[in-house]
Amino acid sequence: MAGVVTSVVTNLVAIAAPEPVTAVLVAGTPPADSVPPGISLAVGTALVSLVVTVVTGWLVDAVVVMAHEGSHALTAAFLGIPVHSIKIGATEGGTYRSSAGALSTVPIKMAGYLGPSAFGLLGCIALAHGRYDVVLWGSVVLLVGLLAFTDNMFGWIAVTLIAVGLAAAAYRPSAPLHVWVGCCWTWVLLMGGLRTAVGHRRGGMDHRSLQEMTLVPAGCWGGVSVLFALATLAFGGFVMTGAVQLGN
Repeated sequence: MAGVVTSVVTNLVAIAAPEPVTAVLVAGTPPADSVPPGISLAVGTALVSLVVTVVTGWLVDAVVVMAHEGSHALTAAFLGIPVHSIKIGATEGGTYRSSAGALSTVPIKMAGYLGPSAFGLLGCIALAHGRYDVVLWGSVVLLVGLLAFTDNMFGWIAVTLIAVGLAAAAYRPSAPLHVWVGCCWTWVLLMGGLRTAVGHRRGGMDHRSLQEMTLVPAGCWGGVSVLFALATLAFGGFVMTGAVQLGN
């Protein structure tokens, strides 16, 4: 099943993405005009994303649920645990997989709350090298993979709409839109990851499950999630503004 999904995703990217973008994703060759965001663009898009996160919390929640459940699924797949289906809701979801031992279940459970911030940090690193195309098309690829396992109507509609929106912004890499969308998308993942980690720091379902499995209090697991989200938001912000320079 995983091989089929990978093949489908690869073919979709090859068909949909412009040739320069396909070269970036496959060969890792950056476009000639790649420019990091810089402090003005990073701060401007951060403010826009903050407003979006505060005003349209429901939308950010849906994005975070996708990243959360996708992180569960990716971690399970990495550990060789088959994933059967994924449900995506407006504020919560579920990943249904084969049973696994405690050594596998703990990282799978923990990955959910770390995932949105981790994806955001990877986006910051790509943006620091001017790879707006990789941020957007990479997100589209991951969303298509998520869609292949989604089995509820809300999930199909929400994931499809966001994937189409990101692809539309990425399809014309010469336009300023893809730069703004790439930065805002990355900020939303970072801010949304922190928002969810703080909101679920004591009563998150995964944290309660981890407490039952390890006897470590749910609040401790929640604290780890919050600290990770804060650290990635801070470091990602420094990277995007250019305060921290990454090597080529």
